[in-house]
Amino acid sequence: MGRKHGIPIFATAVCSMLLGMTSLAYTDDAVLGLKNVQITGFGSYEFGQIVQGEYGGAEYDHYWNHQVYSGIGFIATLSDRMQLVGGIEGKMWNAFPLANYTVPATRTNTEQQFSVWVTEASGTYSFSDTTNKVSAKITAGYFPYKYNPESRNLGEYMFRSFTYPGILMNSFDFPAADLLGVKANIKINLDAIQISNDFILSEADATWPYGDFSLAYVGDCNIDKIVDIGAGVDFANYISVNENNTTPVALANAIRDDSGNIIQPIKSINGNDTTRDTSYYTFKAIKPMARLTFDPKPFMGDLGRMLGSEDLKLYGEGAIIGTQNYSYYYNNIYQRMPIMFGFYFPTFKLLDMLNIEFEHYSNPLSTCTKNQTFEWPAPAGELPVCIPIPGEPPSSGYNSLSTAEDNSSYAWKWSIYAKKTITSHVALTLQLSRDHYRVNFSDGYPDYYEALPYKQDWMWTAKISGNI
Repeated sequence: MGRKHGIPIFATAVCSMLLGMTSLAYTDDAVLGLKNVQITGFGSYEFGQIVQGEYGGAEYDHYWNHQVYSGIGFIATLSDRMQLVGGIEGKMWNAFPLANYTVPATRTNTEQQFSVWVTEASGTYSFSDTTNKVSAKITAGYFPYKYNPESRNLGEYMFRSFTYPGILMNSFDFPAADLLGVKANIKINLDAIQISNDFILSEADATWPYGDFSLAYVGDCNIDKIVDIGAGVDFANYISVNENNTTPVALANAIRDDSGNIIQPIKSINGNDTTRDTSYYTFKAIKPMARLTFDPKPFMGDLGRMLGSEDLKLYGEGAIIGTQNYSYYYNNIYQRMPIMFGFYFPTFKLLDMLNIEFEHYSNPLSTCTKNQTFEWPAPAGELPVCIPIPGEPPSSGYNSLSTAEDNSSYAWKWSIYAKKTITSHVALTLQLSRDHYRVNFSDGYPDYYEALPYKQDWMWTAKISGNI
């Protein structure tokens, strides 16, 4: 992303996008074969506080947090069947002030930061039969993906989680995932019943092991707009481009017994034995998911029509972040099963939505991601590699729930979300939460640790946004 030289790269990217879209807008559509080009854009200011949180044993105490976003893009319709979408987004923010907590101030961690990235670069080709009862789309490239339409903050576990260790991620006002790959969608219209099927091949581009491919299926069945049932499974990192990255042959990654002692592999640590999958922890995982939404408004007649489109919806989602047990770290499948549920309060269209969500995830391991970013201390003679074990041992203390007096109370997360559209182009958003938030450092990447690990921690975030 070129984060250390964010201003010139951001300016270059924006100018390139503007020039490209301007050329599309002013070029004869007949020459390009275009039917329509829509320019999109947005800007937003986010601000808020970590009212109480944790960092490296120190406490966040009303820590102020803000950032400015701006994005621009296009939707180009080439024909009735073909569409291209592109977009970039920039961010301006102040990095977490480490000087206030654990290390001296430097220019890098106190100055204003800039960053830019691609939000979408995809093409979609559509098919349909003459009756429009069956339709299909193939999308390829880099695109956002969301399978739980009701979730506002928590959930979306299939594509927003590390597997081994089972770490969950979320972003404010973006309850979705960015995927690099190919998606085939098939929809079947049976009038009162709508069935959707997504078949996805995606490449790991934001989490280790980079380059590995995952195969996933997500199905959805909507019955008369009253009940919506979804299910899916992700075979994460099952197509490895480098087996030594997917299942690292390293002493630190050797499987341990339930007492924490390394089970001596059949071979010496040299990477030549074909039985390593039984001797080492792996990033490969199977992640099944199920979800359910109930909307009672169709039963309510005129009263139901007075309510907003999301009002009174009750929904939930559950997943298993890795079905395979491994001794010591991953010997209890129930500790890898996040479950969330949410409800939309009736606002009678005074607000776009008012939502509350709860999540229970009794993972007792540290949320630290150092072992997935080359930060673990490699033994003498071994090269650093990312390994699929927690960033800190279960007995380490900080951000490790195994040391909590009552793990069940720490396992709960919650979120309250409200949104109001002021005009057709301006909206206000407010969220109060104890979720999986991580602060951003000067390089633009999130902290190794969650900022809100304990039951008394919480934060609030507000946003003013506009779009075209």
